[in-house]
Amino acid sequence: MYYTATNTTAGAGTANSIGVAFSNDGISWVKYSKNPVITQQDPSKVDVYGAGQAATYNYDGKSGLYLFYTDDTTSNGRRVWLRSTTDGIHFGSPTLISNTSSDDIALCPNDDFAYDWKTGYFYGAIESCDFQRAGESVHYQFGLYRITGADLLKGQGAWEPLGYINSAMTGFSVNHSPGLRRDGFGNSTAWLPLVSVYFAGGTNDPSTWNLSTVGWVPSPNTFALNRYVQYPYGHWVSTGYVDPGYTLESTLGYLYMTQMPGTRPIYSCQLLDGIHHFLSMDQGCESQLPLGVAGWIYLAPPQDVNTVAIYRCNNVNGDHFASTDPKCEGTTVENQGNPLGYARTSP
Repeated sequence: MYYTATNTTAGAGTANSIGVAFSNDGISWVKYSKNPVITQQDPSKVDVYGAGQAATYNYDGKSGLYLFYTDDTTSNGRRVWLRSTTDGIHFGSPTLISNTSSDDIALCPNDDFAYDWKTGYFYGAIESCDFQRAGESVHYQFGLYRITGADLLKGQGAWEPLGYINSAMTGFSVNHSPGLRRDGFGNSTAWLPLVSVYFAGGTNDPSTWNLSTVGWVPSPNTFALNRYVQYPYGHWVSTGYVDPGYTLESTLGYLYMTQMPGTRPIYSCQLLDGIHHFLSMDQGCESQLPLGVAGWIYLAPPQDVNTVAIYRCNNVNGDHFASTDPKCEGTTVENQGNPLGYARTSP
């Protein structure tokens, strides 16, 4: 077991390193006498996180390991690095892992990885850097990605997005510290095409964090864009979570889980009153409370896909909702009368 070891002579939670402990039964553990086995790359930086958050993959069924970990002491900032070992103790030089993704969402550390030995892909449950609200200590969104093993081990290539887990999907204020279901070596092959992700969900208060899980499958690659209603609060349009008491009014269309040609992200948002919800093209939710990516919507109707225009509406009671009616069912049409985009009419 590799663990984050805190430097007691530095500030709380800083100048960390990685230690290893051994067990024959998974209950009683003995720490390696020459810990740590990995230290931060710049030892002079004692006021930052250092090295930690280890995740491993056993590549030979023996003691050959790839170890992924966080290090924020180099000029690259807070990034994920990879080192290999043949004995579990002595590690080679670090390789900087790619943080590039085809969806242009910045990727952060505190991640987990699993390998599919049939296809040669690594899956990554990776936190989204730009999805952290002011005043909160952790992120509210992470994504599921994959990349070829050849690219990963060379520190190159771009991660392919598969889906996102965020407040809009789960109802939790924060969603972070993901882990993937793997076998004892770090493989996910036995359960594919299902990829199971475990994560901490709750509020910004750590005492509320509970272990939660979500599963991803490749088909269908869309979410239903549903419109719910609860009186007297009004409507809630969502591809994921809604509070108890809301009833389904209609399905407006279907959004893609991830980016497709001709699409852009649409975001779920909540007004600062804590009651009303709306959709926006702005990741920051127009200075309201962001909940994360709801899905991907066409900018213009494609010729080969049946779509329907989605309009953003607002009535006199402040009820924000979405509609397929260009006149917003007799209420105010927002977004200067233009649709937010075009959703599929079927999954």
